[in-house]
Amino acid sequence: MHRLLTPVVRLGHRIRRLCDRLPDTWGGPITVVALCAALTAAAAAYQRHVLAPCDAHPVDMIRLEAAFTTSAFFSRLNATDGLCQAAVLHSFYPSDALFALCYGPLLAAIYLYASRWRRFDPDKRTLTPTFMGSRWRGDALVAVAVIAAVFDLGPENFSLAIAPAAGSLNPLFAAIAVFVGSLAAVTKWLLLLLSVAAILVELGAGPRGLILWRTRYSVIAALFGGVPLLAIPQGQDILQRLFEGQHQTIRLLTAVPPVLAAAVVIWYCARMLTQLQLPGALLPDGWATWNRFYAIQIPRALAVLFLAIVAIAFARAASAATWFIGVTIAAFVVVIPLRRRFGKVLGRPIRSILPEPFRRIEDLDGRVVRLIIACAIGSAILWPIGARVGAIGGAADADVRTHTALLWASYICFVFAWLFQFYIRYRRPLKAVYRDLNLVITEEAVAAGAYAAPVDTVPLMPSLRRGVAMALVVSGTVLLAFASEPVLLGRWLGPLWVLTLATANVVLMGSIAVWIGRHHRIPLVPSAIAAAFLFSFWNDNHAVARLPGTIVPSRPTVSERFDAWKATNGKSGTAGPVVLVAGSGGGLRAAYWTAMALAVLQDRHPQFGQHLFAFSGVSGGSLGGAVFAALQRDISTQRALLHCDNPDGITPPPEVGGTYAGCVRAFMADDHLTPVLAKLVAPDFLQLFLPIPIHGFDRSRALEAGWESSYRRIAGADTFSEGFLAFEDVANKETVGPILLLNATHVETGRRYISTPVLRRPFKSPTNGRFDDAGDVLQELGSDVPLSAAVHNSARFTYISPAGHLVMPDAPRELGHVVDGGYFENSGLTTVREVYDEIHDKGVEVYVLYLCNDPGTCKGPTSADEDVHSTIGDELLSPARALLRTRDARGELAQVSFRNLDEAHFLELNVCADAPPTTASANEDQRENAKARVVSPPLGWLLSKVARDWMDKSLPLDSDQTGDSCYQKNAAVLNTLGRVVTH
Repeated sequence: MHRLLTPVVRLGHRIRRLCDRLPDTWGGPITVVALCAALTAAAAAYQRHVLAPCDAHPVDMIRLEAAFTTSAFFSRLNATDGLCQAAVLHSFYPSDALFALCYGPLLAAIYLYASRWRRFDPDKRTLTPTFMGSRWRGDALVAVAVIAAVFDLGPENFSLAIAPAAGSLNPLFAAIAVFVGSLAAVTKWLLLLLSVAAILVELGAGPRGLILWRTRYSVIAALFGGVPLLAIPQGQDILQRLFEGQHQTIRLLTAVPPVLAAAVVIWYCARMLTQLQLPGALLPDGWATWNRFYAIQIPRALAVLFLAIVAIAFARAASAATWFIGVTIAAFVVVIPLRRRFGKVLGRPIRSILPEPFRRIEDLDGRVVRLIIACAIGSAILWPIGARVGAIGGAADADVRTHTALLWASYICFVFAWLFQFYIRYRRPLKAVYRDLNLVITEEAVAAGAYAAPVDTVPLMPSLRRGVAMALVVSGTVLLAFASEPVLLGRWLGPLWVLTLATANVVLMGSIAVWIGRHHRIPLVPSAIAAAFLFSFWNDNHAVARLPGTIVPSRPTVSERFDAWKATNGKSGTAGPVVLVAGSGGGLRAAYWTAMALAVLQDRHPQFGQHLFAFSGVSGGSLGGAVFAALQRDISTQRALLHCDNPDGITPPPEVGGTYAGCVRAFMADDHLTPVLAKLVAPDFLQLFLPIPIHGFDRSRALEAGWESSYRRIAGADTFSEGFLAFEDVANKETVGPILLLNATHVETGRRYISTPVLRRPFKSPTNGRFDDAGDVLQELGSDVPLSAAVHNSARFTYISPAGHLVMPDAPRELGHVVDGGYFENSGLTTVREVYDEIHDKGVEVYVLYLCNDPGTCKGPTSADEDVHSTIGDELLSPARALLRTRDARGELAQVSFRNLDEAHFLELNVCADAPPTTASANEDQRENAKARVVSPPLGWLLSKVARDWMDKSLPLDSDQTGDSCYQKNAAVLNTLGRVVTH
């Protein structure tokens, strides 16, 4: 084996020797890594620019590269338009070739840096390099990434680039070219996987790996604490929302401190764990020098990494993540060699103004220069403020301010990252200088950790005990506060504070668990996980809220309720068309679109509410329908005392200028996410490890209380906290407003469970009056529930809300759990169809309005000949994908059933995926940023103003538009409904 790999080993040996001989004055291996990363990022950006014509219809490059046959290669290539085909072929040379020239050296440099502890000690003395007991394995792994790049650059790109031309000469030549290129592509990917695996193994090996394991909770917090803000759409919406509105400076000053506080906790807990005396040696003999080095450097690196991830998240929310990363790498590449090569010269002006005691710390002035230069270069992060950041829909000042604040937040995090590592490095030397005014501190002594506590030798000092006790008191206080006042406290703090407090708490509790586990030999974390699993059999605290003392009265059938409704609204004979509405699911985005569409119709056509008989909602659509129905009933009965002030502090778009629309906008502008997060990360998380259920810890109540508070604020009424059946006023046959049919899914059977004021058939029928194969939530519970709970049962989507436990006191049987209605069917049309079947033959004209809020599924049922792309992990993930897609398929089936009946009476209002016609074209990044908030939306309970404004524009004022665009189709639907209700 060794002999077969001799050429590879020799190549890796030469690369290693070349990198190890780089002069340290230019920054050493870390500068090589940063420089290669900068070049790779630039090459990737160029590749993305070349493939820009494929954005509308993306081509699967991996499957194209691994086609192996000409039929597969050309079918995938020809599936795109002509411009995209030309871009793909052009991408092989030069853009992909440049990328290959960069990523190969980058991976090799990262591996060499990760394995440096095998070849040198921290004082840069040479050691005998080994890997898994052999030097040649390490050398071979150095060359793996470079060889992968060679395969990419040569056989793959060249063969695939000439395949079309070869096919015009001889099909055999094309077949050979495609096969050779595909074989090279597969080889490249296998080598790259091997290289990445080797890097990960090295990062977790040796003294560094043992330090990382001891500080594992700080590692987890650093790697994943900021990821929700960076990678999850809801996290990006949190940051976007953070700076919307007035008082940008105050918002900025309150946004960064929680991030910095979490970074300090990550560093401090990791540092303490490396210093505390614990039974057993931390590292084997011979690793003592690296032991000290990593114990000092890893906690610092983790804190800086957390700050960097959050800074990138801020930049990404401002559509400037690529620019931010480029500036950051540039600052690093410039500053390190500049400081090491010319630090003394550049530091003279600084040294002359430093107080005399500070001059005794060798190279402190050079470090200050490094800090100043880095911050100066980093100020380029703010460049897009003037050059690229525009606003959507006419350069509104509010949008410019929001993105300006996001860029400032990313820059401040960048500055704090440099300040943090500077302070941590010199905090002890500065104290030592003041203790001994004759002391001279050398740079080597600081780097070697001479002024830090020895590793694994510090006892649990009284001061540390007091600090831990104080932290536990603060943690307990926050827990109780979140349990008792999640709405008030959560909304006051905001989601960023709650997330960072949760991150800090995980680090604190995890670090304490590590210390207890090592010091007392107690497997605390495994025991807690086992206890949580055991307690889960009986400590469910997520019971669906009931109204004690209430009963479920005799409810009318759909037909009986319709007759009463028709008589009350004066619809006799064939006069007066009837409207049925279905609101699809999708979190607060669905709630906003559903409520706003209905509100706009009511504002533009006040007769609309008199024609709306029933609303069927799923998930967020249920919330939107309930908000509109509550407003309609409270306003009609003069119960509401409206306080629908514009929460954004700016003039709302003209599309949503009416009374109902203003109230909907005010309700949806509230933060409905943070109260849930506050209970999720503290009391409800603690509930997992408690043997008895504490219903006050249930995060469900936080969400429901938030809705109740928001409605009380805008309407001055407690409608959402009152009973669902009381709201429907079934006993008195009240017919003001639509009946609500709120769809949930029963976990144990997978069936629909509906909260409804009506029955499909008489109660004594064989189905007990239920809708077809559907459960009745109220009948199961035997009592009324608050309106907020009825809505929430339909909107319990994964993990944000828990499954609701159907519990009836002294019930002889287990009733099971309900979750989001979208698990069964996400459109709400199945229930509408059953209502339609009951009333369509009663001498009225029935229109069905479907409110679809997801542009990805609003286009309607998938055509049989539409291209469906396969994805990674088909063998493993196909069953899960099929289960997830069935909910959309059921909704599409319901749509087809209505269109087959009478397509002219089936109307659909969609959130449009294309930019609004009035959107300025000055800034593509800004427009794409807003589009991402809607087309790839966050499934959560907080919605940015950008997303709300985009959806507002999907309800055009000009109802006379005609055409095939989404906006024109919506205008036609609004025009049709206007004619229907004013008939």
